[in-house]
Amino acid sequence: MQLISAKEFLNTNKNILIDARSPNEYKKAHLKKSLNFFALNNEEHKLVGTKYATNKFNAKLLGASFICKNTSIHLKKIQNIANPHKDEIYIYCARGGQRSGAIGHILSEIGFKVYKCEGGFKELRNEMISYLNSYQNPNFVSLAGNTACGKTRLLKLLDNKIDLEKLAHHFGSTFGSRGFLQPSQQQFDINLINELKALKDAKVFIEAESKNIGTITLFNNFYEQMNSGIKVFCEASLDIRVQNCVNDYQNISSEFFYFCLERLKPYLGNALVYELSTAYNNKDLKSVAKILLINYYDKVYKKPKEFDLLLNLDDLEKAKNELMKL
Repeated sequence: MQLISAKEFLNTNKNILIDARSPNEYKKAHLKKSLNFFALNNEEHKLVGTKYATNKFNAKLLGASFICKNTSIHLKKIQNIANPHKDEIYIYCARGGQRSGAIGHILSEIGFKVYKCEGGFKELRNEMISYLNSYQNPNFVSLAGNTACGKTRLLKLLDNKIDLEKLAHHFGSTFGSRGFLQPSQQQFDINLINELKALKDAKVFIEAESKNIGTITLFNNFYEQMNSGIKVFCEASLDIRVQNCVNDYQNISSEFFYFCLERLKPYLGNALVYELSTAYNNKDLKSVAKILLINYYDKVYKKPKEFDLLLNLDDLEKAKNELMKL
């Protein structure tokens, strides 16, 4: 088994990638295409950690017995996906390397070529932070514009793009989560880096998001980079924007709607909140969207004074063609 740095670990094409952490750790954030062959499951990880505080030897003894049991199960799965004569196995755990080292040692003794990440996920995370803090790309084309004008729809028609809202599972407004859970900050950053590394050396299209997308925060350097290139201001007719809102939010639950409406109450006032509630109860979603766009979102969002291109999105194909002329 060979120990390699986190930087080398991230930049190597991996045949088989194993995350040896517990399922809960894996669920919070993990590398793309990694398989969760855990050394300790959630309960075992907690139990060993608790015992370690009072008796390190007994904790290690208990942990070793769990690891042997779990690895015996994982080996049957690994046998079906890995060829020891041609496949290389890359493995990481949290930071100390005991869990990944235990499984890696067994695989190495069997005959697999195993590479273990030095410093584990903690050091991998530090490398990701360094990457985002130093990332440079002068080719960004940022799409700004009023709420629901169709920027995301246009983005879907384009190649060589970064869809931040898709990565964040959030539309970037009060109703933006639509009741769904967002990924952790760590998982978002992992997914973003994967997207950035896959870009071609050409214009990169991206929405001009705010620095915070729901619970996700963009790194300062990356945020500055995405706003440093060509700036496009997008607009659309009110009818198009209303219909976009209806299409995007028609399936949210009533509980989520009223939760968001309560948050907007200080900005809207009682009269508008009552009007919105009445329209929503009558299933008049177009009126709900129109009231919110005119009385809240258009007042909050200010058109920038400077931009390089004004683009109408009523016809998305036409807008795409015009954008590609940049």
